[in-house]
Amino acid sequence: MNQLTFVGGGRMGEALIAGALRGSFVPADISVVEPDAARAQILTQVYGVEVSADPASIARASIVVLAVKPQVLMQVCEQLAPHLAPNTLIISIAAGVRTSALEAALPSGIAVVRVMPNTPAFVNEGMSVLSAGSQASEADMARVRQLFEPVGKVLVVDEADQDAVTAISGSGPAYFFYLVEAMEVAAVGLGLSPEVAHVLAVQ
Repeated sequence: MNQLTFVGGGRMGEALIAGALRGSFVPADISVVEPDAARAQILTQVYGVEVSADPASIARASIVVLAVKPQVLMQVCEQLAPHLAPNTLIISIAAGVRTSALEAALPSGIAVVRVMPNTPAFVNEGMSVLSAGSQASEADMARVRQLFEPVGKVLVVDEADQDAVTAISGSGPAYFFYLVEAMEVAAVGLGLSPEVAHVLAVQ
């Protein structure tokens, strides 16, 4: 039985897969639901994980990470609901979608944990902020911590604070990346080579 299934194999999903493999998981423990054939091929070749376009494949998972865009999340939940085992732990990294909405869309009693990661997770310097749903236990939260700690720091907050977290931690790093990019452009404009400009701005 696959212990961990990612629904969505985009950039953040990939960062978490890589983190899980640095932690306590091995490729045989991980599967991905990803309809895009190109992404599926990359994930299989780079990480050795099983990738399927079939939502029914989540039936084998004890932990499911919902790594899809917020605007399609509820539709995805409807597709997944018939295939979830009773004790499955659901982790959602979609911004702005409350655990109560997910609990209402999923089978009764399913534990849901909401997580706001950020882009520095790509280089293992992320900040992942966790909030428990009404059915999530301390043991569930410990499992979520175990999954996210390999990609950076982990913090637990009340879900009421997640919107503020999204504004500061979720979106904040993107502004710094934009600033670094602007510094590189300015340095090139002053006559430095792109290579030197990049090193100076990043450091």
